[in-house]
Amino acid sequence: MTNTRTISQLFGKSALILTGLFVVAIINSSVAQISDFQFGEVDFTSSYVERPKLKNGSHFIDAQMDFKAYLQTVEHSGKLISNGREVDFLNEITQEIDKASKKRTVIVKSNVVGTFSSDSTIYITTGLIAQTQNTDQLAFFISREIAANTPSEFWNDQKKNKYIGSSYDDKILALTQRTLSEEIELDKAALDYFEKMNMKKSTLISCLNILKYGHLPYAIRKVPANYFNSDNYYVPERYFEQVHSNNSTIIKSNYNEKLLQRLKSVGFQPGDSAEEHNDQTEDYLALQKASRFSYLDEAIIRGEFEVALYTIFLLESDYNEVEILKHKKVQSWYGFAMREMQITKSMESAYYKNLFSSKILFLQVLRKLPSGAKLTMALQVLYENKDISPETNQLWKNLLFHIKNYSFFDLKEYSSQSYYSVFRNKENLSNDSTGSKYDELEKRNNLSKSDSTKFYLYCIANIVRDSSFWTELNEVQAKHLPSESTFTILPSVSYLKKKRVDNEKSEEKLNQLVKALEEDTAFNVHSSINELENAIRVSVKHCFSEEYGISKYDQSIPFKLDFPVNDALSVNSDYIVFPFFQSTVKPRLKPKYFVGLFIAPIPYVVTDFLLTFHQSSYAALIVDAKTSIVVHVEYVNYNEPLTSVNMRERILNSINQTIRVQ
Repeated sequence: MTNTRTISQLFGKSALILTGLFVVAIINSSVAQISDFQFGEVDFTSSYVERPKLKNGSHFIDAQMDFKAYLQTVEHSGKLISNGREVDFLNEITQEIDKASKKRTVIVKSNVVGTFSSDSTIYITTGLIAQTQNTDQLAFFISREIAANTPSEFWNDQKKNKYIGSSYDDKILALTQRTLSEEIELDKAALDYFEKMNMKKSTLISCLNILKYGHLPYAIRKVPANYFNSDNYYVPERYFEQVHSNNSTIIKSNYNEKLLQRLKSVGFQPGDSAEEHNDQTEDYLALQKASRFSYLDEAIIRGEFEVALYTIFLLESDYNEVEILKHKKVQSWYGFAMREMQITKSMESAYYKNLFSSKILFLQVLRKLPSGAKLTMALQVLYENKDISPETNQLWKNLLFHIKNYSFFDLKEYSSQSYYSVFRNKENLSNDSTGSKYDELEKRNNLSKSDSTKFYLYCIANIVRDSSFWTELNEVQAKHLPSESTFTILPSVSYLKKKRVDNEKSEEKLNQLVKALEEDTAFNVHSSINELENAIRVSVKHCFSEEYGISKYDQSIPFKLDFPVNDALSVNSDYIVFPFFQSTVKPRLKPKYFVGLFIAPIPYVVTDFLLTFHQSSYAALIVDAKTSIVVHVEYVNYNEPLTSVNMRERILNSINQTIRVQ
């Protein structure tokens, strides 16, 4: 028995040793793979640095807060490049600046723009390299770190508590930060190196520009404003408005206070400009390219849509489109899109030709994102492309039916009065009547009016079904929607069933509504849509109470029935967004019920959503405003006579049946 236990223990120890050797082998293999990094075909690892915990007695400490240990963790994660052609190039610059320097230069994969150093090593981020335009700018930042006598306290516990639990990039950013006096001292030291090397002092201005706009991808780069917008697609200015100006460039010359003081300390004034340099060697361009692809990778990993979108614009302006499409990260996106949109092999060439070639589309359709304008613009590219092919036409249909969980409308960007702007090019479609819009769409896209209407109907019906959109809608409607329109979010009947509504309370509220409907004489004869519209207008006034501060209902409130309309009604499986009130009703007022109408003036069926539209049909809707519960949905055919008897009885019967559903 003793011998058996001893053998078992020995075997256990051997297993542990073998496991340890196996882990070491994996780590070494990973580091070797990074060292074989090839320019233009970046295979940066996508894993984030985890927060390892080291046991210290009965407590655990955050190993990342010991910055020396943290950098070792970064290196093992594959986010530190310490050898290879790109590192050799940086070390050549280091030696050219100061042959006596004992420091070596390594690259940290992070979109943070900055550098830092230890006693023996200079760390430069891919985010900084991606922002630079020439070797001089790289030399400036390296010169600063050569001159830096990093105080030992920089690596001690001084910052530990502040950054515990912070993200990877936040910790890298913490390493790059110094006091203003230290920054000025290093700027002056770097300029001393520049003078010895006969380099341009004005490089400092462009370098501080890099730091100022470092939160934006390549933000100091000059880009024509019209590059982003064309006849085929439109990008909202908010994606680059932080650096957008009225001329053809997106550069601003102002500096924040800290950077301004640094400029003044070395003899520059606001308004001074940096000279253009063209010292872009083959090695530099290869390093810059690799870093910019890394920038895209990091943005994708972090889910930063605007950054990734802007980065693609800039990559497309510098590099061959085929190179971008061959990039491994982009390939994975393509595979995702193929699965989501169920694109067949026969459609692949059309997909590449018609979709990936559109600058804005290829990012927007391949990621599930919480903001609505992105998919909207992607659909716009598909739908409004002047060269639309049958293959592409099929693709956008697949897109509509198979991409799920997108926020479709971004109300921060598009107000209720301009829903059409999400589907059209601003300059080319008029804003007059619905008919002229259909005519214009038909003319531009060779689509029938029925197809156009179906497209709009489906788009509106396919509003995002995740909670993030509705949270966003609630947050922005008071700030961003025009005063003449207020939206109310209402759960659907399916939500009512899930809610297991209290019968007694619901019936009490229903009785109040029923009484209001019975007292309303407007339901006498309704033989047309206009009469029904008027009936609902009049009925609504009975759904308001004096206790909510409404003495009478304003008959001038428009209740549009044309579809689509600027104040487009919207439907999905969980909620109904119904534009109801205009400026004549103050937002603070709280009606007891909303009465609304949904119509489908075309033959179309949406089977996945609350309302199933049939040819020439509409649906009446009644909602408890306080609890946001739909108490009734009634479908009525246009051709059915709408007398006071059959309309009222149908509503009452349906309400009673609906409310008793558990």
